[in-house]
Amino acid sequence: MGYWKGSGLSIVLDMIATLLSNGSSVAEVTQENSDEYGVSQIFIAIEVDKLIDGATRDAKLQRIMDFITTAERADDNVAIRLPGHEFTKLLDDNRRHGITIDDSVWAKIQAL
Repeated sequence: MGYWKGSGLSIVLDMIATLLSNGSSVAEVTQENSDEYGVSQIFIAIEVDKLIDGATRDAKLQRIMDFITTAERADDNVAIRLPGHEFTKLLDDNRRHGITIDDSVWAKIQAL
């Protein structure tokens, strides 16, 4: 999964962002702009529910996640992680047990 498609997609997105925002491309930022200002940004919003029903969406996403997480590991002792998965577990834990706050930060909050 990935290989040349990922780098190709990255190049195309850089081209689109550069042209639509008239900002700096990765090449310009890398070669001419050490401060990294005027960089290109693009945001794409897609309402997935208009394209596919929820059950089909969930099944397709689950199949992709299962494919990734059951891949052969480089190290059997290191779990394959997916972006956002640990955040979901952390959010669940925080909702059940509360949020851990450093004592010095809590003191500042209470002083407000």
